[in-house]
Amino acid sequence: LQYINTYTPKEKIEKKARKVSVLRKKSESTYASLNADELNLSKYPAIKDLKSSKEQIILAMYILTIEKKGEWFKNSDIEYIMPNLFDVHVTKDTVSNAFRQKSWFDTQKAEDDSKSQKHRLLAQAKAFAEKIIAENKE
Repeated sequence: LQYINTYTPKEKIEKKARKVSVLRKKSESTYASLNADELNLSKYPAIKDLKSSKEQIILAMYILTIEKKGEWFKNSDIEYIMPNLFDVHVTKDTVSNAFRQKSWFDTQKAEDDSKSQKHRLLAQAKAFAEKIIAENKE
């Protein structure tokens, strides 16, 4: 009872302002200069017709590797390549999930961005892509 009689409210502490998230400028993909005509896509099944996004991403990487247009791919490169060259929508999660099978990809830190990694296909992933091509021959 004495506490109630002698209670004085504490000074109100000002709440800290929330940090406003800053949109980071997306870096230009190293594959921005490519177009679909350079890739001899007639030799491969249509990526749009494949069932899983993992198959689509692996086949896209395989095509670019075989056609000597690139070997190492950052997640942001795949996010650029899929809709712009192959007309397939992918999300960041879809792309990162495709790289879960560690034995299929060689992974390194990207030199230009300390937070991102770059990937390239290893023999197992190339064999998987060749199997997809064989199964989907017209």
